[in-house]
Amino acid sequence: MEERKKKIIAGSLTLVVLAFLCGLYWQNHKETTTAGNLSTQDYTIGVIDLKQAMQAHPRYNDLVKLRKERSTLAAAAAVKTDFNLVNPPPVIDAQAFDDSVKQQSSQQIEENKIKLKQTVLNQKKTLGASVAAQREADLEAVREKYLNVIFNLQLQYDNLKANNEVKQQLAADIEAERQKRNQELDAVNRQYDKKVQQSLQVFIAQKQKEQQAFETALLQQKQQEAAANRQQAQSRDDQTMKDQAMPFSVDDIMQKNEALNNKDKEITLLEDLIKQDIAGIAAKIAITNHLECVFANVEVNIHALDITDDVIKEFQTNKPVPKNE
Repeated sequence: MEERKKKIIAGSLTLVVLAFLCGLYWQNHKETTTAGNLSTQDYTIGVIDLKQAMQAHPRYNDLVKLRKERSTLAAAAAVKTDFNLVNPPPVIDAQAFDDSVKQQSSQQIEENKIKLKQTVLNQKKTLGASVAAQREADLEAVREKYLNVIFNLQLQYDNLKANNEVKQQLAADIEAERQKRNQELDAVNRQYDKKVQQSLQVFIAQKQKEQQAFETALLQQKQQEAAANRQQAQSRDDQTMKDQAMPFSVDDIMQKNEALNNKDKEITLLEDLIKQDIAGIAAKIAITNHLECVFANVEVNIHALDITDDVIKEFQTNKPVPKNE
């Protein structure tokens, strides 16, 4: 009987350790029963949720702490490695700044041209208003010149009763005088329009010179601003790279990596200790419940006894003394 117990314990420990190494995930659909609920006579196989059992271990919080410390060390080691492998700062692309200069300049130039067009229209109205009185006086003089002539011809035409050759001639004369009057009126208008247009052309020429000077000055200003911005951007990048490129030596990196490796060893050692405690308790429960083997994190459906709660209860009532303390 004693020999049989020894074989069960040895077999249970072996299977538990093997299950640990396999790292299988335990699904909730297993056909299992806790040891405290039903009779265990029909069970020869036990199963345990390794994750829950480990979380119940008194040293689990120490394991969590070690893992957090490991994450911090890993982040520090990665940062130092990145700083030492950093490339020289890239040269700022001048094209982007040049494109920005063109875009900003084009927008301001277009806005100024729109203002210039409105200024020209306003000047045309001003010039027209300045000669309006004299224009109207000259037009009135032309109308007065032909008023009596056309009136007398029209009166003679109206007094003739019969539509004879004399009346037809009068009609032709009236039309001829009206045409001459209109031609002289058109000439007066053309004269003043030309005068206004000539003055306006002088004004436009001056404004075009001002516009050209504005565009040239604006382009130079924007180019200078772009060059200054480009230099500032390059300086910022250079300074950022200098700030980041701290003097970390190869020894520093090796020390960090060594500390990281040591932390990994601590974690592995504590994990093994926790698993050994779980294996020991699982072996006792297996003997008590006449189980031939115990599997951890079973992934397939099996007819087995779930001893997870019993292991957790054992931790809560009889805390094992850590073997590394």
